[in-house]
Amino acid sequence: LVFKKLGNILYNIYGTSETGLLTISTPKDLKYNNLTIGKKISGTKIKIVDSNKNKLKNGQIGQLQIKTTWSMIGESNWIKTGDLGYRDNNGYYFLSGRADDMIISAGENVYPIELESILIKHPYLEDVVVFGINDEAFGQRLKAYVQLSNGKNLSFDELIKWLKPKVARYHIPKEIEFVNEIPYNALGKLNKNKLLRNI
Repeated sequence: LVFKKLGNILYNIYGTSETGLLTISTPKDLKYNNLTIGKKISGTKIKIVDSNKNKLKNGQIGQLQIKTTWSMIGESNWIKTGDLGYRDNNGYYFLSGRADDMIISAGENVYPIELESILIKHPYLEDVVVFGINDEAFGQRLKAYVQLSNGKNLSFDELIKWLKPKVARYHIPKEIEFVNEIPYNALGKLNKNKLLRNI
């Protein structure tokens, strides 16, 4: 939509406070895949590791660890970002959420951001946030908080019916809470405490 209305002006930039800028996704990269954070920039090393610090293959989700020549911690040390993601066969990187956001549902590693990226495509939804909650049968399940676009109406059953063909079984949320507004702080980050207080 941005490309159609404004042209090739959109960039996606990823970095951390400890390491600075790490990847850039150009308009060309975003046309390749609009979810990519791009390719690493010069002077950056990125590896993706599992919970035992073993390096993972392309397409496998793990934690991003970083080395840069300009890091405040020193270029000889690998820095844990706390972000989960993967690299595809063409060298593009993708984020899958935060390591502390991941849940295990019926033995499956489940990432809330993956459900968020599908739900937000519903034409009646303005915003969405997904968290993990406890579940007696599966250990954990997902719960979605959704904000409807102005003037739109949507039921739980209608949304689940729309969602089922698009996601794996373990991504189907146990609960969906319809809220008037999903709150953010002055920096544009989700205000989780305010969201949960208002429910």
